[in-house]
Amino acid sequence: MQNYAHRFGEIQPDGSYGFSAIRQGTITANLCAGALVGSLAAGKLADVIGRRMTISSSALFCMIGTVLEIASTNHWAQFAVGRFVGGIGIGSLSVAVPMYQSECAPRAIRGILISSYQLFITLGIWLGYMVDYGTNEIQSTAAWRVPNGLSFLWALILGGGILLLPESPRYAYRMGREEEARRNIARLSGFDANDKEVTDQINDIRVKLQEESAESNWWEIFTGPRMLYRTILGVVLQAGQQLTGANFLFYYGTTVFSATGLSNSYVTQIILGSVNAGCTFLGLWVAAKCGRRLALMIGAAWQFMCFMVYALVGHFCLNDADPASTPAAGNVLIVFSCLFIVAFATTWGPLVWAIVAELYPARYRAKCMALATGSNWLWNFLISLFTQLIVQDIHWLYGLVFACCSFALFFIVYFFVIESKDRSLEEIDTMYLLHVNPITSAKWDGSKMPHEGSSSEHIPSPPNGVDVERVPTKTLHE
Repeated sequence: MQNYAHRFGEIQPDGSYGFSAIRQGTITANLCAGALVGSLAAGKLADVIGRRMTISSSALFCMIGTVLEIASTNHWAQFAVGRFVGGIGIGSLSVAVPMYQSECAPRAIRGILISSYQLFITLGIWLGYMVDYGTNEIQSTAAWRVPNGLSFLWALILGGGILLLPESPRYAYRMGREEEARRNIARLSGFDANDKEVTDQINDIRVKLQEESAESNWWEIFTGPRMLYRTILGVVLQAGQQLTGANFLFYYGTTVFSATGLSNSYVTQIILGSVNAGCTFLGLWVAAKCGRRLALMIGAAWQFMCFMVYALVGHFCLNDADPASTPAAGNVLIVFSCLFIVAFATTWGPLVWAIVAELYPARYRAKCMALATGSNWLWNFLISLFTQLIVQDIHWLYGLVFACCSFALFFIVYFFVIESKDRSLEEIDTMYLLHVNPITSAKWDGSKMPHEGSSSEHIPSPPNGVDVERVPTKTLHE
C-alpha cells in the first residue's frame, strides 16, 4: 500500500518507496519470533493458571500488539515491535487452543474439532485478504490501519468468549477438582453428570493420573517412559508443517507471481486464500473419515510432486525477464501452486495440529505441545526472514528444498506415526507405551494391553478396586 510504503519503506532510485529484503523480512518475521517466545512460555502458563485463562491472557497480548501497530506513524521499528508483541499472544494461543480442544472434545469428534483450528486460521487469512483488497486504494493511513485494527476485535471476542466456557476437565481433575471435572465433561458432551459415559471418562483420567508420580520435572519430556520418541516426533511434525512450503507461498506468493505476469498482488492473495479456505473444509471431512497416517502420506506425496513441477518449470521454462513471452509456464506455476494448497489444506494443515494434541499424556502435554509448536514457529520465522534473500540467489529452485522435505515427511509418517483416529487420549498414550507398530497400528485392538498383575515395565497394574474391564474404556478389552 502506498501510504504504508511511504511511512515505513525506503526511497528507491526511481523516487518510489519500497522495502529492502532485510526490512521486509524483519517486519514479516517479527511476528513469528514473538510467536516462538509465546509458544515456549504457554506450556508452563497452561499448567499454572489453566488452559482457559492462558487463552484469555494470550488474547490480551494480541490486542496490545495491535495497538502498537496502528499507533505507529513513521518508524517501522515500532510496527515491527507491535508484530513481535502480538506474536507472543498468537504463539501462546497456538499451543493453548489445540490443547484445550483435545482435552475437552469427545473422541468421536476430537479430530474434526482440532482441525477446525486450522480451518478458522484459513478463514481469517481469507478475510484479511478481502479487507486488504477493499482498503488498498485508500490514500490515508486507514488503508493499513483498518486491516490491522480489525484483528483487535477477534482477539477481544476470543479473550472474553473463552471465559464463558468450562475449564478443561482433564486439567480440573489434575488440580484435584473432581466434581468440576465431572460437571464439565457432562456439559461438553451433553450427558447428565451421573451418566455412565461421564463416569467412564473420569475413570480413564483417574487411572492415568494414578499411574503417574505426583511430581514431574521438565526434563522428563525426554526421559519419561517413551517420551523422547514422542517429543522428537511432535517437534519434527510441526517443523515439517512449515517445511512443506505453505507459508512460503502465503508470505511471498504475491511477489513470486508478479514474475509470471500476474501483477495485481491483491487478486493473487484472494486466489490463494480462497483455495486454502475452501479446501480446509474438505480437510475436516478427511479428519473425520480418514486415518491420520494415510492422509498425511498422500498429502506429502502430492506436495512433493507439486513443488517439483513448480521449481523445474519456473527455472527452465519461465522467462523471468519477459514472463508474458512464456504464458504457458506462468499458468502452470499458478495451477500447481493451487494444487499444492489443496494438498496442504486437506492434510498437513489441519491434521498435524490434531496429531500433536493427541500425542502426549496429560502429565507432559502442555510442555511437549509448547516445544513442538515452538519448532513450528521457529521454522516459520526462518522461512519468513530468509526467503527473500534465498530467492534472490536461486530463484525458482528454492521449491526443490520444500519438495525434498515433503519426500522425507512421507517416510517419517510411515515409520513413526501411530494411527490415533477414534481412540481416547488415554488409549493413544498406552499404544505408544506398548511400542505398537505404527505400520499396523490402525488394526490394533488392545488385546495386548497388560492386565492386573502384569509385569509391564512402563504400565503399572490398575489400582485395587478399579475394574480392568473398563479402564481405560475400550482399550483393555474391545
